[in-house]
Parts: sequence; structure tokens; C-alpha cells
Amino acid sequence: MKKIIPGVGILFPACVCLFSAIYLILGRKLNMGTIGRPGVGFLPMLSGGLLAVFSLFQTLKEIKAQTGQEKMKVDWRKTGLLLIIVCLYMAALGIVGYVISTCLLLFACAKLYGAASWIKPLLFSVVCSGASYYIFAVLLRVRLP
Repeated sequence: MKKIIPGVGILFPACVCLFSAIYLILGRKLNMGTIGRPGVGFLPMLSGGLLAVFSLFQTLKEIKAQTGQEKMKVDWRKTGLLLIIVCLYMAALGIVGYVISTCLLLFACAKLYGAASWIKPLLFSVVCSGASYYIFAVLLRVRLP
């Protein structure tokens, strides 16, 4: 039988809850319409809301299930810094563009979570942001900010 690390079961539903909350915040720009004539924002807001509620319930269920187990230790300083970095990324995305802001985001995350050198995270961030730009903007012709 596999041994599950205490606290890991909370991470996925908590992340889904966070991303669905961000999805709801960004989706409020869409037109909801009326009850008789739903707009383009009706289904995304409904699905995002349901996802947020159910993932919140699952997170709370996992927290209650851990009462007898050892709690997972979370570095709240790093978590808070990561949240600030992601918020800055979302703000910078429209100003400096996709490639530069994604490169900075990946570099900051790599350094935040313990990359010792400067060259490897820099190379990683440049390659990943360039590759994702090439895949989406060039090959798939998706418009990026």
C-alpha cells in the first residue's frame, strides 16, 4: 500500500478553488444576459461557480480528515510571495507582453523555490516562454497579449 504524505490531498482541491476564483473574477467581464436570453458569460460563470464551490467543499473535507494526522508544513512566506508574483504577472501581461512577463514569472518562481544558480533559471525561463510563444502564437495562431 502506498503511503500518502499528509497534507498532499489538500493541495489539488485548494489550487482548483483558487484558479476557479480567478476564472470567475476574469469572467465577470462577459455579458451574463437575462434568464430568458443567457449571454456568453452565463455558462462560464455557472461552471466556474460550481467548480469553486465543489473544490472548496473538497478542500474543507480534506482538512477535516487530517485531524488525527500530522499537518503539512507550509512556508507561508513563499506562498505569499508567489501570490504577489502571479498578481504582478497578470498586471504586467498587458503592459510588456506575453514573452517578457512569462519569462520574468518563470525566473522569479525558479529563484523563489530554491534555484541556486542564475544561469539555469534564466535559461529555463527564456526557453520555456519562447517555446510556448512559438507553439501558441506561430503554430496554433492564437493571439497572445
